[in-house]
Amino acid sequence: MKIQLCQYGCGHPAIYTTKGSLTSGPFKGAPIHRCAKSHHACPAIKAKKIATSVKNYGTEYPWQTKEVIEKRDKTNIEKYGNAFSLKNTEVANRRKETMIARYGVEQPTSNKKIAAKVSVSVTQSYINDPLLTTKQVQAKIFKYGADYSSIVKKCQSTQIANGRWTDPALKSEWERYKDLVKKLSGKNYRKNKEIINPDNLPTGVCKYQLDHIYSIRHGFENNVDPSVIAHTANLRMLWHIDNKSKHIRCDITLEELLVKIKAA
Repeated sequence: MKIQLCQYGCGHPAIYTTKGSLTSGPFKGAPIHRCAKSHHACPAIKAKKIATSVKNYGTEYPWQTKEVIEKRDKTNIEKYGNAFSLKNTEVANRRKETMIARYGVEQPTSNKKIAAKVSVSVTQSYINDPLLTTKQVQAKIFKYGADYSSIVKKCQSTQIANGRWTDPALKSEWERYKDLVKKLSGKNYRKNKEIINPDNLPTGVCKYQLDHIYSIRHGFENNVDPSVIAHTANLRMLWHIDNKSKHIRCDITLEELLVKIKAA
């Protein structure tokens, strides 16, 4: 069976078929087959947008240039009286009303289902782009200077106060263990992607996902060091449906995993 590839040219398998159609080329008028739900998430489209931005502004994204930032702040001050529109009481209240109507909470991430989906998406973002952390650091240095630790703390406090993040001090021992394993797993994936995902399978919420062969839950219950559960030898790619149905099942014993790690 021939695999349908994304028609935007990234080379990844097409997972979604749109109701719309291409506006030009040999497939004009036909449904679009693409690798992501949104065309903005396609690597080929991303690369094209970045190339255009670099050509026009000298940076990967227009909002990274001082001129664009200053223009945005000036426009917001004229419209809302502040560089950040959400600091305008009227805008903030209107946003809260919309969030409550749509999600039943003032902040979307206060909804457990949305928070879980966001968590998976963020994790996959770092897996998909090994340089994402470096880019974020560079952006912060560009905007705030070399020492931006106070900005990071202020951001964390604001997110916790608004209910978007859970205060680490309030998290259960299981939540802290799971977070640490996922953090270490992401790092190991970025360092050893050619071993874990040699076929460069597309990753995401409805795509392939990083799976722990010996589950995180069993690791926690058996007091296994997080670095063992996050080890490259315990990581593999699973289709999202298979990963979800697997739940906390282990497809390897702890003893077998330790042998694999020793042999790695």
